Amino acid sequence: AMENVEGVEDLFLEQQRDVPTLRVRFLRDAMARHGLTIDAVGRHLNAAVQGEKATEVIQGQNTFDLVVRLRQDGDWRIETIGDLLIATPSGARIPLRDVARIERFTGPNRVSREQVERKIVVSCNVAGRDVTSVVNDCRELIDPIIAGHYGYRVEFGGQFESAARATRTIGWLGVGVVIGIGFLLSPGADDATHDHERDQVVAAADQVIDALSAFENERHADDRDGHSDP
Repeated sequence: AMENVEGVEDLFLEQQRDVPTLRVRFLRDAMARHGLTIDAVGRHLNAAVQGEKATEVIQGQNTFDLVVRLRQDGDWRIETIGDLLIATPSGARIPLRDVARIERFTGPNRVSREQVERKIVVSCNVAGRDVTSVVNDCRELIDPIIAGHYGYRVEFGGQFESAARATRTIGWLGVGVVIGIGFLLSPGADDATHDHERDQVVAAADQVIDALSAFENERHADDRDGHSDP
């Protein structure tokens, strides 16, 4: 959707490379016949493949976990993992393939997370337009798409955030200047009070002017360069 927004250039999606994996789907009916549960079979599988902490080894002031797992020559394959023996409550040992379906699967080689949520980064440059208007157009296109997918959300960052913060700061300073002018024009204050308030208003006005100048200079610099990062 973003590629259709005017001003968006160099659109880039964080690269994800699929890697082959094995996926195990437990067969509930088969496990029930042997008196097994998903938790029990899952613990057997995890202990065999990932290993299980048996004890701790102390070397000086450092402590290391001692992990025990099945010896395996090379990577696990459908044939070898299907031969993994699972102990049943009756004492019998059955192969994993009798209570689970093992499939080849491809998944991302890396999953980025932030605040316990998965994330993927989409970045672009902006040319010929200001960043704020481009972000607003992107939101109009993307928000309806995201609304139809529960659990997904989009956040916009980069220079757009800096511009938004600068706009809010200038707005609050402007409000302060207006309030200060109101105090200056109010009757009933002596000359000393007027002088003190006038100095405060002038200082606030100088801050507003400086902020506006800095904001305009940054925006013009982006326009001259022809690109900015939203």
